[in-house]
Amino acid sequence: MGLFWVRLIVTFHQPMPFLDGDANEDGKGAEGFLQEIGCTTENEEEVKQMVIDHLNRISWLDLSASDVTFDRIGEIPREELASEIYGDTDVKDSLISDPLIRGIWYLSGKGFFHERASDDEFYRVKVTRKEE
Repeated sequence: MGLFWVRLIVTFHQPMPFLDGDANEDGKGAEGFLQEIGCTTENEEEVKQMVIDHLNRISWLDLSASDVTFDRIGEIPREELASEIYGDTDVKDSLISDPLIRGIWYLSGKGFFHERASDDEFYRVKVTRKEE
């Protein structure tokens, strides 16, 4: 099995509104998010299916109204496991599973983006599902 590192871009067909501190929409919306995922599986096709299965379990995300781009899929050589995973404090401290076992072992936070936002403009996002 291979150790894979994925850089993922999910783009929404309709922007997800940003809310200010008083829960009012601020006129902009998230057009999508970036996320990095570490997983162990047989090949890149299985990596993609594993990530899609993960995304399908996110209650607020409608994949039928989103585009998923695998921006980068890289394989981590087993001989670099110690330096690339356990040697990186941020990754090591955020492991959700053993990298040597089949499955997702790392999920970064989601970096929401907006095309018109300036490079130094960041939003803290709390995602909740709107009940219909």
